[in-house]
Amino acid sequence: MTQPPVEEFKGTFKGPLEPMSLQAVEYIIIHHAASDDPRLDVMTVHGWHQERGWAGVGYHFFIKQDGIIQAGRPLATRGAHTLGYNDRSWGVCFAGHFERRPPTLAQMQSLDLLLPYLKDLKPNLTVGGHGEFQATLCPGKLFPLEQVKKKYNAPPPPLPPRLVLNGQPTSVPVVLIEGRGYMEIRSFAEAVKARRLHWDEATRTIYLDL
Repeated sequence: MTQPPVEEFKGTFKGPLEPMSLQAVEYIIIHHAASDDPRLDVMTVHGWHQERGWAGVGYHFFIKQDGIIQAGRPLATRGAHTLGYNDRSWGVCFAGHFERRPPTLAQMQSLDLLLPYLKDLKPNLTVGGHGEFQATLCPGKLFPLEQVKKKYNAPPPPLPPRLVLNGQPTSVPVVLIEGRGYMEIRSFAEAVKARRLHWDEATRTIYLDL
């Protein structure tokens, strides 16, 4: 998939950034800048983060209010945006304060260009909000996080089939093939407390007495 238009990062980091392999990445974590400044851009955030003593902007991408996507840290480097997950995630930050107003249509359209590109680079990434990884309101109650997750996260795997006998769950293994359930006969016989289970080789018949 072609990379969406991304404005090149023009800042300078203080010191070398720690590398992060593509294989290590598991999450795309969404943030908001918690600022109402309509002019906010990645260079402003870069300055904020350097004032904290960091190497520079901690996010890998920044989406301005007009929808312009700006590059932050290179994808092959560790971020500085979510404590405990920086070594296995890419951080995407939005301009805006989503506790007060929702993201702009242009921002959401840009996210719909960026996320498929990132998930094409590394399939099966999980998209989540900052507040799902740390105790924070970020990315704000007015960001449509559940809609984004529903759109871009794989549905959970279906529950394995099981046998419930007379209202009681059993541990009998069940294999589902083309909509039909198959069980290992000995496990089933034990579950129903069969009096006898016998295999007649001559007639190739299973005898099960309950």
